[in-house]
Amino acid sequence: MNDQLGDMNLPDDLVVKYELIIVRNIRKKRMYDIKESLNRRFSVNKKLIADVQFMVPKNFHCILNMPKDALKELADIANIDLDKLKLELQNFSKVYPKISKSVEKRTKLIYSISETEEKSDMEIELKNKEVDGIYDNMFPCKL
Repeated sequence: MNDQLGDMNLPDDLVVKYELIIVRNIRKKRMYDIKESLNRRFSVNKKLIADVQFMVPKNFHCILNMPKDALKELADIANIDLDKLKLELQNFSKVYPKISKSVEKRTKLIYSISETEEKSDMEIELKNKEVDGIYDNMFPCKL
């Protein structure tokens, strides 16, 4: 079949070559392109992002000076009264340092107690081995 087609006198624009050339336009991403992409994606939600920043504990000091319309977008989305949301956030920001420190203290206390228990268990075990005479055989080199 290929021979029959080869024998035909076809115009050059109808003849397909064996290998097709793939042309790709390679473009490197630049920092400007990335910045523009991020701006386009997040600029729609800039009020929501601005509202959420007041919820971050390190920004609690800014709550007293926040604009009047702050948290409005968040209140609308959550279907909560704006004044009630602001009041709750202010109250929580005052209580948060006490809550976070108590968790930290409790955690440290738990770990210190468990370390103390482990040490005392090891001491009891060594004393028991001393009584049994095993302790002398465990450490033959004495200083």
